[in-house]
Amino acid sequence: MERSRNLSIDILKFFAVLLITNSHMEKVYADYGALSTGGAIGDALFFFCSGFTLFLGRIGRFDAWYKRRIRRIYPSVFGFALVTSICFASTSNMLHVILSGGGQFVSCIMLSYIMLYMVRKLFSCHLNAVFMAVGLFIVLWYIFLFEHKEMVWMYKGSTIKWFCYFLSMLLGAIIGLRSKEQPQTVIGGGKNMIQIISVLLFCTLLFYGIQIAGNRYVWVAHLQVLTVLPLIGIIYYFYRLANTEIMQRFFKGRCWNFMGMTIGGLCLEIYLVQMPILTGEERCLPFGGNTDDLLPLFPLNILVLLAIILMLAYITRCVGRFFQQTFDNRDGYEWKEILRLR
Repeated sequence: MERSRNLSIDILKFFAVLLITNSHMEKVYADYGALSTGGAIGDALFFFCSGFTLFLGRIGRFDAWYKRRIRRIYPSVFGFALVTSICFASTSNMLHVILSGGGQFVSCIMLSYIMLYMVRKLFSCHLNAVFMAVGLFIVLWYIFLFEHKEMVWMYKGSTIKWFCYFLSMLLGAIIGLRSKEQPQTVIGGGKNMIQIISVLLFCTLLFYGIQIAGNRYVWVAHLQVLTVLPLIGIIYYFYRLANTEIMQRFFKGRCWNFMGMTIGGLCLEIYLVQMPILTGEERCLPFGGNTDDLLPLFPLNILVLLAIILMLAYITRCVGRFFQQTFDNRDGYEWKEILRLR
C-alpha cells in the first residue's frame, strides 16, 4: 500500500506528535511553562488523520473492520503495559490495561471508530449533514450540559472535547472521500502558501485569543464553544499547508523524510510512553529517578526526554508487533518486520 501513501497525512502526524508531546511539558519548561501548549490541536490533527485514512480503506462487516482497528491499537497498548512494568515498576491488571491502559485518548479513539463506522455505513453520502449535526450537538451540549462555563477548560478535562475531535475526524473523512473520488493536486506557488499560512495563523490566534481573554473576562469564557470554529479552520489549513509543494519537497529530503516518517509512524506509541514520564503523578524516568532531576540541564533536558520517549516508543512498537505476530496465523516470527523503524 506504500504507493497510495499520502505524504500530507504523514506530515500532519509528525506535527500532531510534536504538539501533543509539547502540551505535556509544562514542568519540563521550568519557568517557561506557558510554552507547553498545542495539545488540543495535536489531538484534533490525529483524529483528522484517522478519519481521512479510514475512509480510504475497505469497509466490510463491522467485526472484521473493528478487528483491524484493535490489531493496530492494542498490541502497542499491551507492549506499553509490559515496557512500563519493566522500566517504571508499574503494576496493572488486565482489565485496567484493556479499558484504560492507553489513557482516555485510546478509549475515546476506539469509541470514535465505532461512530465513524456507522457514519460511513449509513451516511457516507450525507457527510456534510452529519458534520453539521455533530456541530449542533456540541453547541447544545455546551449550552445545556457543560458546567463551569466561567472557567476555560473545555479542552482540558471535559468529555465535550472528544466530540470536538470527532468533528475533526469527520472533516478528515470528508476530505479523504473527496480525495478518493478526485485525487488532490499538490498546491504550488509561493503566493498560495502565504495565503494558507496567513489564514492558519489567523485561526490559531483566534483559537487561543478567545481562551486567553476568557481567563480574564467571564463573559468571554461563556463563549469558549466558539473556539470549535477556528480549531476546524486550523486543521483544514494545516492539511492544505502539508499539501503544498514546498512543504512536501522539504519532507521528501532524506533527513527530514526519515525523521518525519519515523516520528509520525510512532505517533500512538509516543503518546503512550510519554504519560509516565511527563503526565504521571511521579513523572518517572526509566529505571529510577524523576523527570524534575533533569531541570538543571534546561533546555537540554527537553532533548534528553525526547530521546528517551522516542527510544521507549520504538521498543513499545517492537513489543507490540511481537505480540501481534504471536497470535497471527503464521509460522515463526518475521523479525525484520518486528524491528523495522516504520
